[in-house]
Amino acid sequence: MYQQRANINDWVRGVLAAALGVMPGQPLPPLVFEREVASPTDQTQQLLEGASPDEWLVFDQASAAEEVLWPKDMFFGGNRGCRDGSDARLLRKLLHTMHGTPLPPVGAAPPATITLQRKSANRRIVNEEEVVAMLREFGEVRVVEFDSSSSLREQLEMAAGTGLFISVHTSNLANALLLPPGAAVVEVLQRNWAWEDIDQFFVSLTKQLEDVHHYALRAQGLNETLHTDPRLARLFGNWTAAQCQDQGCVESLTHVDIRVDVPRLRQLIAGRLALIRSGASVGEAALPWPQLLSPVAPPPQAQATHQPPPPQRRRAQVRLANRLFDSGVPEDMPDVADVWSYVRHL
Repeated sequence: MYQQRANINDWVRGVLAAALGVMPGQPLPPLVFEREVASPTDQTQQLLEGASPDEWLVFDQASAAEEVLWPKDMFFGGNRGCRDGSDARLLRKLLHTMHGTPLPPVGAAPPATITLQRKSANRRIVNEEEVVAMLREFGEVRVVEFDSSSSLREQLEMAAGTGLFISVHTSNLANALLLPPGAAVVEVLQRNWAWEDIDQFFVSLTKQLEDVHHYALRAQGLNETLHTDPRLARLFGNWTAAQCQDQGCVESLTHVDIRVDVPRLRQLIAGRLALIRSGASVGEAALPWPQLLSPVAPPPQAQATHQPPPPQRRRAQVRLANRLFDSGVPEDMPDVADVWSYVRHL
């Protein structure tokens, strides 16, 4: 596995167990990990633990045909989900059955409860109270928060009782795979989050289920995606999506909070919810995935203080940002002027 051991939490173990036919409480078969490194982008390229660089792992033809599955990831023509829709629905059914969290009967309307998934570390919704007040116009609302210590069962229970699931783009949005047939997802995307279709990571999973609606609200205004580090805000705060294709800028977007455009979210929900609750199919209630738009300018006081640099300076800027991610921001760089001074001496 290319995951680090620290990331193999109860959710991941439970999904592996269901896929392998291991019942709750039973041990998983031995797992082989890649050597751990600090950078997530480098983790997938590491050698297996205990293997030398010139060592090969070989399967004979018979065992490879019967016991070995060779998945393709997104960079090799595959996807991040199951092999097909029937496998995705079977996995959902197995997980709920094995953990005693039954889904509504076939043909029943999805639950009426609206669930907002909260984040408290980063990608927080800074106007959460306003969002919750608006959601209550459409029904009962509950706010949940999960972390690495949360059990798979409590996340299954949440999913089984949810009809409308709202969340920012975060790893916990994988819970959308557990939603009952007929439920809907509204995913809130940070501005510029589009490198290599990364914004479509989770919709590619729900598409495989073929019975869960999935919509997205993409942040447009410069003041709707807020870098939690002021230095990153100065570096990348008003770059366009076309410019934000380097590691530094893309990784900076995982260290942001989001201000939701409540009127736009209300319009999206109001335009779909009645159709969904009437039993419309995923195809009948579908909307196009939101395209990247030119950002809407916020009030002057909220704008970033520097325009995007020319290409040569931008490359130096990205190298600097990558260093900052690896080693931390130097304490003697309080503002962007010091950043540029630092860049010139790289």
